[in-house]
Amino acid sequence: MTRLFGFLSILAVLAVSGYALFGKTSLGLNPISKVSGAESRAEIANAKYTLAIVARQLDQVHAVTATYADTLDFNSPFVRLIRAGENSYCLEYRKTQTYFLQGPGGAVALGSC
Repeated sequence: MTRLFGFLSILAVLAVSGYALFGKTSLGLNPISKVSGAESRAEIANAKYTLAIVARQLDQVHAVTATYADTLDFNSPFVRLIRAGENSYCLEYRKTQTYFLQGPGGAVALGSC
């Protein structure tokens, strides 16, 4: 009788463990998609922060030189100045996705210049 109880206890623990491991993913609680969503939110937050800093630098230079063209020379693996004229510019932030900011006064959006 004790062996039967022990065997049934082990089966119950395995059933609960299996449900905990596989049952939640079928209910839409997939932890991998949560991580991907968190990484995506972190990347867009980083893009907004970084592009805002570069845009402020461009605006400060524009206040002195009255143009955005040929005013900012920087070396960044993530941010590129795609185009710059007398009255406007476009910056791109590229990591796993590409975000852009058309300025002055634009908002960061998904896509390219």
